[in-house]
Amino acid sequence: MSNDLTIYNQNAPIMDTGDGLLYIGNAAISHIIQWWVHAFFTAKEEKDKPVFNHGNLVLRLAEYEGKTDRRWCLDARASGAYPVLLSRYLEEYDGHCYWYPLQDQYNPQRIAIGCTAAEMAGTPYDFGGLVKNAIGRVSVNARRVFCTESMFIAYRDGGHIVTGDKAPRPDQIPALGIFKEPIQLF
Repeated sequence: MSNDLTIYNQNAPIMDTGDGLLYIGNAAISHIIQWWVHAFFTAKEEKDKPVFNHGNLVLRLAEYEGKTDRRWCLDARASGAYPVLLSRYLEEYDGHCYWYPLQDQYNPQRIAIGCTAAEMAGTPYDFGGLVKNAIGRVSVNARRVFCTESMFIAYRDGGHIVTGDKAPRPDQIPALGIFKEPIQLF
């Protein structure tokens, strides 16, 4: 499978560290998460809206961009949180991706957000937190992270642009109020 990255390629030059990426996957676990959120957390009038089941952060690692001007993402998966080449990740993702650019007022915090995200590389996956998050929001734990927990930690501890101690589900990330209008990449 290979996604059409035309819209991504058009926007890649302006994608920057700290921008959010939210996904609607086609895998079985993605459908289970979407069903669960619709069944237990979505208001009746919003039942027709898509539910995000995964998220990660855009990272610009300037010293590694070279001539190709690469973008990366910090992706939390079963093996832990690791930087992954964004174009490869998007090309192979089974589903849809939405880019959530940070609002311009947070541009000065982008480096701090990226540093905090990069420090999470190698952090084990938070399976327990993910399961508990299916019932109710859980306390943030930087020793183990799931996808949107890592995003939240980077925004809170690095950028100081959100507050709180509860990790959001992917469907709750847009409500943080720190993004411009999203763009569907595919």
